[in-house]
Amino acid sequence: MKIAIIGAGNIGSSLALGIRGKYQVVVTAKSEKTVSILRERGFQVMKNRDAVSWADVVVLSVKPFQLRDVLRETYDLMSEKTLISVIAGVRIESLKRITGSKRVFRAMPNLGISIKKSVTALSGDEIEENVEEIFSMVGKTFWIDERSFDAWTALVGSGPGILAELIDGLMLGGVKAGLKPSVSLSALLDTLEVTLELLRKESPSSLRDKVATPGGTTIEAIYTMEYEKVKGGLIKAIYDASRRSKEISEELEMSLQH
Repeated sequence: MKIAIIGAGNIGSSLALGIRGKYQVVVTAKSEKTVSILRERGFQVMKNRDAVSWADVVVLSVKPFQLRDVLRETYDLMSEKTLISVIAGVRIESLKRITGSKRVFRAMPNLGISIKKSVTALSGDEIEENVEEIFSMVGKTFWIDERSFDAWTALVGSGPGILAELIDGLMLGGVKAGLKPSVSLSALLDTLEVTLELLRKESPSSLRDKVATPGGTTIEAIYTMEYEKVKGGLIKAIYDASRRSKEISEELEMSLQH
């Protein structure tokens, strides 16, 4: 299978690196600097039109505002291709309408793709094994209804950044309590690793109740978090991020209609 990745930025290049051992892969890029880096990594870099013409599967991995330019170059070649879009906010029906392709899928990987540990949402009219196989090479995949993509974007796409912010706060809490920053962060990351392993076997509330002994330090910390409305803030943060994802999608849909 021949795969063209249109727009080999952070996500596109990480995908290309993860799958090139199994598939024939070509990439495209806009800046000369990126083209040079890609060639140093051993990739064949083509112009957009040449890449689409050559490929069986086209992965659209450009910025949303660049999509119009790509389609202007390649529109007449798209209808017979399998298209996979990792462009946030652009819906399957819109891509079908503007490309003429009947085989269109959406994928939403996250930052884990850079270390082949992405958590990727996939959506399409049907479950396609070839699409799943491509993204399974760079992490785990979940087929979801496209209507859930905004929620996925908020929780999983934005998740690494949100979790990094929470971890930074916990690390600084350790410093405030008297630990050196390096010790605080290292011990916290090890604690997170253990906690994640445990949470694969039991629910968050069950684990919490095992640690929170009556009158102890854990329940004191949880009480403070509840008093400061931390959990409510987290729920609202994900909901607001989901709402913003929907707004961005609607803005893009409007722009593609003109």
